[in-house]
Amino acid sequence: MITPTTLTTPRLTLSPLTHEDVHDLHDLRNKEEVMKWSLKGSPDADLPTTQTWLTQFLSPQITPDLGPRMCYAIRITTNTTNPETPTQRNKLIGTLGIHSEPYPTSTSTTTSPSTPSSTPKEIFELGYMLHPNAWGKGYASEAVRAVVERFFSEAEDMRLLKEVREKERPGVQVEKGLFGIVNQGNEGSVGVLRKMRFQGPVGGELVEGDGRYRTMHVYHAASSR
Repeated sequence: MITPTTLTTPRLTLSPLTHEDVHDLHDLRNKEEVMKWSLKGSPDADLPTTQTWLTQFLSPQITPDLGPRMCYAIRITTNTTNPETPTQRNKLIGTLGIHSEPYPTSTSTTTSPSTPSSTPKEIFELGYMLHPNAWGKGYASEAVRAVVERFFSEAEDMRLLKEVREKERPGVQVEKGLFGIVNQGNEGSVGVLRKMRFQGPVGGELVEGDGRYRTMHVYHAASSR
């Protein structure tokens, strides 16, 4: 994993996800209402399951199934005037990351951001999840805005993310911009993406997770403005 630079917003601190976050992360990933929108589609059964996922994700190893990636732990800033207690403010309330993956193979639309080609393609996908206690407070939009703006600023950590992808997969065409892939019916996340000027859906795909096929919609942002 590529270590991102810590970001701050008016209410939040976004710092690199670490092994020390495993307990807070499990409290997030063991929630059915959170994980039903994830690629996995089901909650983590126990702490070792979360630990295994975190260890693999934080590993520097890059494989065909796990490309270059970075991930932030989202916390409420300790000097905020929000009503949460200090304990709640220090607790991880969510994660937000960018990772590379193959361009959705079944995407088909006249508004696709690229022209069909036989050249293998990769995209950078934005993904996030928040604890239910943090829903409805605008935290998702605030965190996503900070990361999207940094991605398009060509900051050093974001350039490294792109360079590693091109080095690891020579000949692969990396699509410009940033993508969001959302479960059909997840209107909350669609709303967050639209606030960040993501266009779409520019395509869709069927994915399998937890033994079930789900329809996903693809959104695309060419810039943060």
